[in-house]
Amino acid sequence: MQLQQLPNIGLLKTLFVNLKCCSLKDALKMPILIARNVNVKYCRRKVFQFTDGVRPAMVTVGFNRHCNNGYRSTLSIQGKVIIHGRGIHAFGAGCFIHVGKKGIWEIGNNFGCTGDTRITVSKRLIIGNDNLWSYNNVVMDTDGHKILDSTTKERINNAREVVFGDNVWMGCGCTILKGATIPSGSVIASRSIITKKIDGEHNIIGTQGKVIKENILWER
Repeated sequence: MQLQQLPNIGLLKTLFVNLKCCSLKDALKMPILIARNVNVKYCRRKVFQFTDGVRPAMVTVGFNRHCNNGYRSTLSIQGKVIIHGRGIHAFGAGCFIHVGKKGIWEIGNNFGCTGDTRITVSKRLIIGNDNLWSYNNVVMDTDGHKILDSTTKERINNAREVVFGDNVWMGCGCTILKGATIPSGSVIASRSIITKKIDGEHNIIGTQGKVIKENILWER
């Protein structure tokens, strides 16, 4: 993505996030671009890791991807973010991104999220290469609030990792919750809710992992 295509860059926010979240060597190449209307709530030092080197504008947050540029995004990075590849890692306008202190978020090469999506990482979220997400989705590896056993008082709803394989297309309005694993080559049908590990690649998947159609391929 070229800088001239991003007229609403928040220069001070971009400088702050790069210098705070990346090593100085990486930050000087400006791998992260932040839009003006992104609310940068919290960022810990040197939490971004780039496994395959860096280039300018590898990661973009809050820019229009077929949705309203006026949607306000929120960015809170307390845990570790691991970026694979040197291609696109784009999060459109209206995204809410929170990585907790113990969270680990891995993002594969050539990732695109249209926007207006909530991503919450408390334990681990893995996204493979060549993923494409539509708008208005929720991806969470935690329930947030604790649910306790009434007798032992122990928590019974601990966070569980969420995994997306390679080449996954997620339609709009989906909810992917803790413990979900999406196989490579999958298409997630719009409005689907998935809470478990799904078996079988190259299928269209609906709510609770129901296979709608088998042996498919999809193209961007």
